[in-house]
Amino acid sequence: MTSENIILFDILKTSLWGGCFTDPISDEVIQEMQAQTVDGLVLAALPSSGSAKYLWVARFVQMAAVQAEALHVLEEAQIPAVVIKGTASGKDYPVPYLRRYGDIDILVHPENYQRAIEALKQGGFIKEGDVGKDETHLHRNSQMVELHQSPPGLERVQEGGFILDYLLSGLEDIQHEEITQPRCAFPALPWKQHGLELIWHIREHLYNGLGLRHMIDWMMFVDHHLRDDSRFRDFRSVLEKAGLLSLAKAVTKASQMYLGLAGDFPWCADVDETTCTELIEFILEQGNFGVKRTDDKTAKVLTRYHSPLLFLKGMQKKGLNEWPAVKKHPALKPFAWVYTGVVSLKQYGFSKEGRQRLSVGLSENKQRRDLFDRLYGGDVIPEKPVNKPSGWPSTMRYTGRKEHLRLLYESIKASPLRSPLYHLENLYFLLRYPLFGKPRISDADRRNVEENVTFIYKSFNRQKLARRCYWVIKAYYPKARVIIADDSEQPLEIKNMAEADVILHLPFDSGLSKGLIAALAEVKTPYTMRLDDDELLTPASNIHGQLAFLQKHEEVDLVGLQAKHRNPEKGAAGYSRIRMNKHLIIPHGTMIEGREVVYKTADLFLVRTESYRKIGYDPNIRMTIHQEFFYRAAGEIVCVQDPKAYILHCHNHFARKNYSVYRNNYQGDMQYIAQKHGAKYR
Repeated sequence: MTSENIILFDILKTSLWGGCFTDPISDEVIQEMQAQTVDGLVLAALPSSGSAKYLWVARFVQMAAVQAEALHVLEEAQIPAVVIKGTASGKDYPVPYLRRYGDIDILVHPENYQRAIEALKQGGFIKEGDVGKDETHLHRNSQMVELHQSPPGLERVQEGGFILDYLLSGLEDIQHEEITQPRCAFPALPWKQHGLELIWHIREHLYNGLGLRHMIDWMMFVDHHLRDDSRFRDFRSVLEKAGLLSLAKAVTKASQMYLGLAGDFPWCADVDETTCTELIEFILEQGNFGVKRTDDKTAKVLTRYHSPLLFLKGMQKKGLNEWPAVKKHPALKPFAWVYTGVVSLKQYGFSKEGRQRLSVGLSENKQRRDLFDRLYGGDVIPEKPVNKPSGWPSTMRYTGRKEHLRLLYESIKASPLRSPLYHLENLYFLLRYPLFGKPRISDADRRNVEENVTFIYKSFNRQKLARRCYWVIKAYYPKARVIIADDSEQPLEIKNMAEADVILHLPFDSGLSKGLIAALAEVKTPYTMRLDDDELLTPASNIHGQLAFLQKHEEVDLVGLQAKHRNPEKGAAGYSRIRMNKHLIIPHGTMIEGREVVYKTADLFLVRTESYRKIGYDPNIRMTIHQEFFYRAAGEIVCVQDPKAYILHCHNHFARKNYSVYRNNYQGDMQYIAQKHGAKYR
């Protein structure tokens, strides 16, 4: 961090929290304030800045007048509308007119979107460009109005439907706010919807460059609305459902460290200070909307479109916008991505300079993805049909294409092509997860797992699966210890195993219980990850996230994952409905950071080794250990499940006779369990 940056932060602290800044301010500091769109705030800290303030008052009055005209037009048309960002944030500043204002952002319900555009046009506002799927631009007296039916970017994330529905619910409880000196009255969202919109705005603009103004908007919101712990507890569930809790905590902690936000905010105390420092450095490097960086286009594209699906969609969108032939020949539209690919190949592949730019872009992308994943876990592209939320704009086509693809998929699945389709589907998952998921794990998270978790699983007559399970674990956590209990007819062999890893060769058909008992006895780490040999880790398994959760919540002993990659939430819902004749330590259904307390999870979990050994397995039960294990665990340890975390379960291809005949031999187990636990067992 440069000396100019330190001075900049000193000025901002003085301006926002009171005091007088008397040191000389260099041109470099002023340029940095302009790049971060916080240049007006310096005037509040200078002892003699009266004349300069008049210019800012005049700008504010002009903006407020156009805003009032737009709101009046919408009110006359009986269209509920609110101001988002802008003056809705400025009201929390000590001197509101010194906040730099850009476009006037107004939100209306999607049902009223087209009608609102027409009303503003009839009211003297001039539309610029086409009607947008998120917002449409109109201007008057050189002042731009952005009319929104949705904040941009929500269609890219699984939580987008919830965020939009929650924001639109605020239109039913509009708050009337006012700024004095100069006066500016306007309708706004309730405080929780306003805060959600601010933190989403920060996330969305991380890709193309975030200025300090966005961060200060959030900080002033926190200062006015989240000082009361009970208020934050009320708001926390909203942030969790929106997938924005980690980001909100990090921005708040960074505001404490660098912008002088005073007071005790225990809800963000656990945020890593290194992450906050990296966030601030990224903001300082970029400037508002990336104005300080014009040479990182490659990194920005790779970061925003980091998954195969997003990248292909980005190429298609760029091709539609830039390929002249598409406008003349609409039949070429499905191939617009090919044009983008050819142009990119020419740009990066045929010159040394282009290849160097690509190399630098890949390196920067890796650093940014690591930071963004720590801030909010990366984008989540839904892999299952998502019900369109009640307020979702029809023009956004959130699920339209996916619904058509789903129908096509289901029709093929019902045809004789279902068998090769199943193989192709599994091939897709096997290739996708190692190729595109592996870089998402930071070095710190990987080390945490490798030092604290041992992976155990039982192998029987499925050598190919057991070997593949082993190598996938190593792909994600190369130095983590793996213990395999094998009682196969032909002993399992894995070439080039790490020295610390072990295959425990047991007598043929010893059974699942004895195998896991033997494996668990060899565990030396505080946590154990229990798998089956036909289960493969994916990025969504998030073992490092589950570990961090257990390390933070000492009251929880076990976190269960889902074994359904197509619809993990449906699998979780099934386990949520299970009840037993036991009293749990923490009531069933209690939510702990998005994870629900349950009686039973899938037989796939990360658990404290001490607690795991406390419950253990009954060696007299050969195969049917799942229900019996959790029956004894209920009331003894606390089990939760993560509804979004899952593995790839791919056992159907390998259900061979020399496996199934032994796997299905469990009648003796059922008789023994019935005698052991009696009539209350279920």
